[in-house]
Amino acid sequence: MLSQDIQEIKKPSVNIEVSYKQQYNPILSVNPQYTVVIPEASVKSDTMFQNDLPEGSVQPSSNGTSSRTNTIPQSKLASGFGAHASIFAKRQGYPDEIYEMLTEYVQNKENVLDLGCGTGIATKSLIKIFSNVRGCDWDKDMIKEAENNDSGHFDVGSAYDLPYEDGQFGLVTCFGSYHWFCDNEATKEISRVLKPSGYLLVVSGSPGNSKKITGAFSDSQKIIEEVVTDAKIVHPRETYFPIEVLERNGFEIVKTEDVVETKSYTVDDILDVIQTRHMWQYAIQAKKEDVILQKLKEHFESIKDKNGLVYDYMPQFRIVAKKKSKN
Repeated sequence: MLSQDIQEIKKPSVNIEVSYKQQYNPILSVNPQYTVVIPEASVKSDTMFQNDLPEGSVQPSSNGTSSRTNTIPQSKLASGFGAHASIFAKRQGYPDEIYEMLTEYVQNKENVLDLGCGTGIATKSLIKIFSNVRGCDWDKDMIKEAENNDSGHFDVGSAYDLPYEDGQFGLVTCFGSYHWFCDNEATKEISRVLKPSGYLLVVSGSPGNSKKITGAFSDSQKIIEEVVTDAKIVHPRETYFPIEVLERNGFEIVKTEDVVETKSYTVDDILDVIQTRHMWQYAIQAKKEDVILQKLKEHFESIKDKNGLVYDYMPQFRIVAKKKSKN
């Protein structure tokens, strides 16, 4: 049985002390017979992911360096995103308060980079505030969708080799993307394109196991794991600790916020959005998409409210960091 009750979410201290053996690599813990399939057209020669080798992913260590592990490569995990670019637009945006907060630190005339912009959901909101905004993502299909939907400027590029000049931006934002490249090399590259005393905004799920996700996406994960019986999905939050990586690479943490964001969806929309999540790769690999979608639909139909909506309660961790000036 899936619990339909909202579980109590305990809020941790804002000052997170990190003790861990490895930085985040988005791993799917699966039976060895399962691997994530990438269509040939989805394989990128210029990957966003550091030292991403086909026979094993790179697992950053506690000091931000990388070592080979017997896990699924990051690019394989993320490669399915572009195939669903057209329905990424159904992902809901971010609260206005986040963008308003940025104006406390950055003037609207500053150059802004939205890194890992996907289809430009956050980029569109940034354009309303700042006069010079660029979106950048490694996935060509996502960028194509962003260009179709927005009038902004978008580039295909890797977080490890950004196509920009030193000190070009006063602000870099990472909305739901930094966990894909939270290590020394990419963070130094972000620092390179920031001007002295420039700012970085990271918006992501809460690091570690500090908060429990409840609601629609949690239920979806349980259903996928029930159908694909030898799969155990590891959420990025469990081994993602951005503060230490940022501080180690020349950033000062200016502000953190740890909140729970409530979102509502129609049944049709939540079924679409689930297919843009990394957990959906299990359904694709097991060739059980139709079975899982049917089970999900039955579940959400059974719990929707009188307005036909289902709800998700997502922990969200926000970091404002400032590039330290060299003495």
